[in-house]
Amino acid sequence: NTSLNYDHRIDLTGLSPNTTYYFNLSSTDENNNTATKTDVDGDFSFTTLETADTTGPVITDITTTDTTPTSAILTWTTDENSSSFVQYSSDRENFAATYKETGKSDDATTSHTVTIDGLTQNTTYYFKVKSVDSNGNETIDDNSGNYHSFVTASGPVITDVTASPSLNSAAITWTTDSNSNAFVTYSPNADLSESQEKGYSGKTGTNQGVTIEGLTPGTTYYYSVRSENEAKGVTTDDNNGNFYSFVAATDTTAPTISNVSADSTTESSTVITWVTDEAATGEVQYGTSADALNASTDLNTNLNVNHSALISGLEPNTTYYFKVISKDGSGNASESEVNSFTTLRSAEFQHDPLSEIKNVRVSLATDESAVITFNTDQDALCLAEVTTSSGSYDNPLIFREDGYNESTNYTIQHSLDFLGLLPSRTYYYRITCKDNLDNIASTTNPEEYSFMTLQKQTSHTNLSQAVHDTSPTISTRTDTEVVITFNAGTVANSKLCLGAHEGINMDSCEAAASEIERSRVHSYHITGLTPDTLRYAKMRITDSEDSDDTYDTNEVSFRTLQAQVEHISLSSADHDASPTVTMKSDIEAIATFNAGTNATSKLCYSTAENIDMNSCEGLENDDASKLQAFHLTGLTASTRYYVRMLVRDAEDVSDSLVTEEIFFDTLETQIGTSQIGVPDSVAPEISGVSINNVTGESATITWNTNENANSLVAYEPEGATFSMMAGDSVVNFDKEKFTTSHSVQILGLIPSTKYNYKIVSYDTSGNISKSYESSFTTKEPSSLSSIKIVSKAMGQATITWKTSKETTSKVKYGLTTAYGKTEEDNEMTRDHEITISDLTAGETYHLRVESEDRDGNQFVSSDMTFEPKSPPQISDYKVDSITEHGAKVFFTTNIPTDAIVTYTDPENEENSGFQGRPELTTKHEIELKNMASGVKFSIKIKVRDEEGNETEEEFEGFTTAKDENPPKIDEVRTDSALTQSEKVQTIISWKTDEPATTSLIYKEGRGGQEKEVKISDNFTTGHIAVITSFKLGTVYYVKVKSEDQNGNVAISGQYSLLTPQRKQNIIQIIASNFQEIFGWVGGVK
Repeated sequence: NTSLNYDHRIDLTGLSPNTTYYFNLSSTDENNNTATKTDVDGDFSFTTLETADTTGPVITDITTTDTTPTSAILTWTTDENSSSFVQYSSDRENFAATYKETGKSDDATTSHTVTIDGLTQNTTYYFKVKSVDSNGNETIDDNSGNYHSFVTASGPVITDVTASPSLNSAAITWTTDSNSNAFVTYSPNADLSESQEKGYSGKTGTNQGVTIEGLTPGTTYYYSVRSENEAKGVTTDDNNGNFYSFVAATDTTAPTISNVSADSTTESSTVITWVTDEAATGEVQYGTSADALNASTDLNTNLNVNHSALISGLEPNTTYYFKVISKDGSGNASESEVNSFTTLRSAEFQHDPLSEIKNVRVSLATDESAVITFNTDQDALCLAEVTTSSGSYDNPLIFREDGYNESTNYTIQHSLDFLGLLPSRTYYYRITCKDNLDNIASTTNPEEYSFMTLQKQTSHTNLSQAVHDTSPTISTRTDTEVVITFNAGTVANSKLCLGAHEGINMDSCEAAASEIERSRVHSYHITGLTPDTLRYAKMRITDSEDSDDTYDTNEVSFRTLQAQVEHISLSSADHDASPTVTMKSDIEAIATFNAGTNATSKLCYSTAENIDMNSCEGLENDDASKLQAFHLTGLTASTRYYVRMLVRDAEDVSDSLVTEEIFFDTLETQIGTSQIGVPDSVAPEISGVSINNVTGESATITWNTNENANSLVAYEPEGATFSMMAGDSVVNFDKEKFTTSHSVQILGLIPSTKYNYKIVSYDTSGNISKSYESSFTTKEPSSLSSIKIVSKAMGQATITWKTSKETTSKVKYGLTTAYGKTEEDNEMTRDHEITISDLTAGETYHLRVESEDRDGNQFVSSDMTFEPKSPPQISDYKVDSITEHGAKVFFTTNIPTDAIVTYTDPENEENSGFQGRPELTTKHEIELKNMASGVKFSIKIKVRDEEGNETEEEFEGFTTAKDENPPKIDEVRTDSALTQSEKVQTIISWKTDEPATTSLIYKEGRGGQEKEVKISDNFTTGHIAVITSFKLGTVYYVKVKSEDQNGNVAISGQYSLLTPQRKQNIIQIIASNFQEIFGWVGGVK
């Protein structure tokens, strides 16, 4: 090769096979310099190959295995490694044109396996196998031109195909010659279009059966059957392409209707339910006449056996007639007989009939008027007939409650003003009341009542001659407050003393409140009392014009209520609906209001109706108290005044209410009694007091007087002031029947309770005598009593009550007085407890308790209402004080809870967070801090009460202010020290008013070059930079730098610091001083 190259190649040809050759190498460059490489160790040699392989592999042992309906496995062997191929076709005559080939071209084996898939069941296939060795020598075995063959497995043999149809279904059966599954394809179309398939895949037997359902009666259906055996052979029998067929049975029987009823009936709706013996539609026709069922419910076209239909928009207290109609799937229809139901009365009419007038008493009597108060057992309107002759009501004075003629303002608490009466006159009266169902209740003999008006008043009556109270009146009380009133009957001054024990000394006691001067009506509002504590009260009354004319009242007692554990919001408190004028004269009045919780108030009064509480100038009570009391003075005699109040929660002024407006009439100008002689001024003497016939609900008191007098008993449970009165109506209504032997039965008492009582008798001249206080205790209850409803858990309430004998326990409850649900316990007991559950928060439930003794006697309570415990409620949400990095969230809850406020940035989760407060309160203020600026946050509030009940709500979010102001740098401090290795360590610290980074700018000396060191990229408000690269004894000028999250940069002013010098020993200090003085010491070595 004469070409000059670096890389060389020589091809040798014409060599002999299977021969070893040896060779040497030589190369000559362009200058004819030759290099030769001679074989020394035999390394330069090679051996040619043997003669080339031209023989194909020998094929033997061709076998077909694992034949299925759709596949087969072919195996064979060869005498050398070679590939594996199979050519196959079901058409022997046209094999060359129809065969398919499958196999493995990269196979190199002597044991060959090829799987053929996608075959047709029960078919003969012809094949030949092919193998090719590594030299491309090919061998094909076609069985000497006859081909090899195999037959695929076949499906099961199907026989005895039968259909057994019914109305809506058909059972299709057939047999197979091997274990197989079963499927039916069916359609109402003869070509089996729009078909459906039903069957099962398990191959469990040879008797096959498939039930197809949902068929239409009377319809012809076409079908084929299919089965697959364990060899996966499938057979479809379509009756040779004609398909099998059957006709579904025809239904000619109408459905049978039963169990027709009207359930859950309310004042405006009911639910009609019924049952049919087969699936059918449902409809109800109804009307107010059995012969005219003109209305109907919507047709329910769904086929069901249990039916219900809601009828709504009905009139209350109306009888409706109805029938139900049902039609099956074949159009067979049936209808029920005509039934009826009656809707309930409207909610305000759903109560027991009015049956009782009770607690009748004269709350105030003057010379020309009286105020009568009483209660009814149901909301009612009442009138009183007043006469001066007992039992004679032919031409009485009639006084009606407001709204009587218009049938409005029904109530259970009643007050009637008797006006235009004559002084010093005994009046008799009876009361008639009606409820909104026109049920009547009245007081008739012997329940006739009487009272006596005062003597005619002068411009000023001496206290000793005035007709005044003998004891203070406890008008109302709470756990820490009480209102005490006294009618002096003339203008007088008063002093009130309270004591923990009986026997208050009016000469030495300390006044419980500022003394009242020049007033007929005296009202003291005492606060700050101890809950559940017995107190005694006594007053000294002094004539306003004669200080020597004084009178010490009787001593009365009262017990404050049990402690109110926590502040109740005004909106949740049990408060009065309107003010009450508890006492009045010609120029004065006392108005009170029980707010049920600590509150402040404003009272406005006017001679004109419809007082505007926003613009009126009234009296303010800024002291937080439950009882609001106002003493109105300077009034005009014989004038009607209107009164209204604005009441505010003491802890949340936004929680307020305006009361209903009431009115009262002042008395006529009073003249004194000094001009009218008083014939008898000696009160009767009381003796022989005894208590008899005490039961669970009643007791009888007897006593004697030394002169004819009436019969009255004042009583109250222990710890309270006497506010109830019982009497002998036969004696009291006619002075001619006044007696010296007295007997009064007290009814309606509380079982197992201690009562205090005093006897009150006045003679025919009006002189009043009262006994000392005595007491008695009632026995155990003789019927239902002590009913309590307590709801502490969500959706639950526990009802307890007592009976005088062992009885069963049953509670009926629901959202109306129809109740609808019952919980009961048949165990006999006197102490009853039933817990009801599945209650809905926020709903008002009606409830009635029932008990039955062993003799079948039943005890049933009246209807009661309650609300189950509700989850906390969030209100008054607002956001204030929004800054670049925070805000304050305010809201209230109806009960004390903790609070968590979650704020979320939907664009960047890293900006989200939550903050809260664990203490339980109703007024919440959460300050959100360290928030990203200029971001719109969504807000979610979660609260939880002390029992773990939670409420979570989403509220309107807000956007923090955009931060365009750099951080404020403050409190920069520097400190330098030497380490043990005498290196300078300088610490520089500062604070910022928002999270920011930490950097330091410094230079060495005034003329040095400024350098900046990044200390930390973390955002913080407290910054520390530690520098260890400063030189000893050098002045540095330093500025601190911080950058907030919005890129606003703040750089402080310049600070200077001197780093410490290296410590020197005494020789170094002397040498340094000499150097400074003489300048030559530095050269001394």
